[in-house]
Amino acid sequence: MLRKLMKHEFRATGRTMLPLFLIVLATAVGANLSAHGLMDNGSRFLDMLGSLLVIAFGFAVFAVCIMALVVMVQRFYKNLLQDEGYVMMTLPVSVRQQVWSKLIVSAVWFAATLLVVCLSSCIVAFDIGFVGEFFDGIQMLFQNLTT
Repeated sequence: MLRKLMKHEFRATGRTMLPLFLIVLATAVGANLSAHGLMDNGSRFLDMLGSLLVIAFGFAVFAVCIMALVVMVQRFYKNLLQDEGYVMMTLPVSVRQQVWSKLIVSAVWFAATLLVVCLSSCIVAFDIGFVGEFFDGIQMLFQNLTT
């Protein structure tokens, strides 16, 4: 029964957490493009746009960390202590199983948040020029093999 409780918890919290993760990853790509592409130009407008994208990434990382905590606390409070708690207490499971399901799901989402923040930081730090050099090297390799 613990597995079923956890499945419903993942569904309920995933509706909020997954879009937040996608927003962080999208702002990481935007910050990477702006840091390596827009800010190297001489244009004042592109420099300002690049700076705003990097600031947006910082806010997104901060927001996803705070929202993970808020969503888990709110889910625990509403699901066990408010009106929804009345329905939860009618299930044929112990209170211990209900609390453990919420704690396990919260721990998994906190670990996923940490993983997404680390991944997005790696995306921001990734040098796009390296990809172009890599493909140029592969093209030269094929040219040397065919001639």
